[in-house]
Amino acid sequence: MTKEPLSPLEPPTNEPLHVMPPSEGCLGNIEPLESAGSRWARYLGLGALGCVGLVGLFRVPVLSVLLSSVALGLGIAAGVSLARGLRTAGDPDREGESVRGSAWCITILALPIAAALSVISMMVAMTMYGGKESPLPKGLFAFAGGQDAADLRDEAIQSMRSGDYSRAERCYRRLVSQQPGDIKLRANLAFVLTSANKHREAIAIYDALTREGEGTYDLFAYHARSLDALGRSDEAIVWNYRALALVPSLVDVRGDLARILVKQDRSYEALSLLASFDEQLESRGEQPYFQGKRMAIAATLPPPSEISPVGLKSTKLGGHYYSVALGQKGESIPFLIDTGATHTTMSKQVLELLGFTIPGNAKRVDMRTADGRTATGMQFVLPHLRLGPYSLTDVQVVVLDKCASLLGQTTLERFDLSTSRLEGLEVLTLKLRS
Repeated sequence: MTKEPLSPLEPPTNEPLHVMPPSEGCLGNIEPLESAGSRWARYLGLGALGCVGLVGLFRVPVLSVLLSSVALGLGIAAGVSLARGLRTAGDPDREGESVRGSAWCITILALPIAAALSVISMMVAMTMYGGKESPLPKGLFAFAGGQDAADLRDEAIQSMRSGDYSRAERCYRRLVSQQPGDIKLRANLAFVLTSANKHREAIAIYDALTREGEGTYDLFAYHARSLDALGRSDEAIVWNYRALALVPSLVDVRGDLARILVKQDRSYEALSLLASFDEQLESRGEQPYFQGKRMAIAATLPPPSEISPVGLKSTKLGGHYYSVALGQKGESIPFLIDTGATHTTMSKQVLELLGFTIPGNAKRVDMRTADGRTATGMQFVLPHLRLGPYSLTDVQVVVLDKCASLLGQTTLERFDLSTSRLEGLEVLTLKLRS
């Protein structure tokens, strides 16, 4: 007699029960029991995935992101565990698993921890991007990945000093985002951008600060540097002059300005700029700073002429205009342009640099100096004097001991003098009369 087929739900009692592995299930819906550890790993992974996106969106500090990930994972775990506990509360077949007890324990432990970590993470983010002081203790704030404004400033300054402009830029951008009204932070960001050759963005910040009425020597100097890098040399000259008008001792700015002037075919103006500064150093017994640069510029000057189409320009610095005379061996000698002085004066040392000595027919004259002293000098006529691009002949001068080099009316009367204002700067132009 043939046996009847057995139902898959009623295995034969006289044969061992065959347990089908999960992979052999015909419907594929039978899963192995999941360990608590793998559940927790999945919950924490879900939290991490959700929080890692904050880095790209808000650039939250890394440790703050980790804290947020743990907090979110714990919150998910607590919620799922509580839901399972409530769902199986009335199931007598699963009471032996103590699901309800474990769910409540996990919930009680996880939720406060998740809440605390979330609060810490939010406080860090608030401090980093809200421009407020950290409400956390400093040690806890640092552990959470936070960095207050003072730390950011220190890091930015150190990065600038070490030449790490990319890092300095990140620090200043973060500081400006916290305190957008801080003029100094915005200016320092622009300085970093100039140093990193991001000149267009830097110029936009300089222009905005200028419109707001800000004006410091470093703001002007960096502005000039960016303008020059973009080929806007005429504007760069103006801003460099403005920086020097505030702080005449800026040798880097003075040197950059001289370089741009030479590039713009204003070599005599560049020589005057450098020579006048060196003369002040020498009058104090110090060594001239720009002597080498002056020699290099003088060596490339065109020959003198009777007429210069552009004239000899001088920009007012320190309340004075200067011109430059060229010595016998190419030395550049600054002369202060003094429209109130009658005579052109110089010392014996300057006379020798020009290649002359006091002639025997020189006339002794008494003169009153600007400070009220009376001095005796020797008056005579120089055969020629090269003043900027001009070659002058029969120039009447007075030689005095320890005398400043001045261009007085005996020389200036040969020129047409005109003054103009260029972007707030006073410029004197000398053109030789026909």
